[in-house]
Amino acid sequence: MPNLQPKYTAKMEQTNLFIALAALLIITLMLASTVRRYQELMAEKRARIKRTLRGVDLIQALCDRIAGCPLPVELERLLQQDILVRFQRVKQIDARFEGVDALIADAEHAISQVVESQHFDIQNKPQLQRITGALGELIEFLRSGRLLTPLTAEQAGQYVEQVATLRAESVYRYHMEQARHFQDEDKLHDALGHCNSVKTFLNEHGPDNSQVKAWYAEAETLRKTLSEVQDSSASAT
Repeated sequence: MPNLQPKYTAKMEQTNLFIALAALLIITLMLASTVRRYQELMAEKRARIKRTLRGVDLIQALCDRIAGCPLPVELERLLQQDILVRFQRVKQIDARFEGVDALIADAEHAISQVVESQHFDIQNKPQLQRITGALGELIEFLRSGRLLTPLTAEQAGQYVEQVATLRAESVYRYHMEQARHFQDEDKLHDALGHCNSVKTFLNEHGPDNSQVKAWYAEAETLRKTLSEVQDSSASAT
């Protein structure tokens, strides 16, 4: 009777090898899937952190461009609070994010340093344009609901009104100061141009409130005065 053991043994070895290779392939696929999922999670985490910090960059850039025009203290505190919330969100996403604790501490300190200010320091037209542009972007930012700090629609509307009024005041202050400067130098044409700039901006971009109406009326009063002087001078010649 022939001995079948060698053939049986060889077949078993082939079967075992096949099973081992199949198991190895399955493990490899599982590991690849795990690695891919981990990479996806890390990419998602980085994307969330990037989106969160983008808001920090936006707020800080706006505040830098608004320099020379005092934000209402409660609004400035709100913006600094939002920066703090964003850094805290980053830590929630990745507790090992480099420097996050220091960023949180700096943001907390910045909030404590917010103080009331009424000082305007607008030196020239390019600075005014930079400020009004930044305030316009801040209005859109507040309207968009991108703040992480929760606000009701009413609160957001109140902040938008404040910023819009501040933007109008910036234009009013700069151009009225220039108008009076040129009035003193008897450069009536230039003075009238600044009065008209105030009126045009307030008419097109100013919020509908009593303060803006008072600024408009003041600019119109000065314009009329300057026009009368100009007409008198022209008649005299």
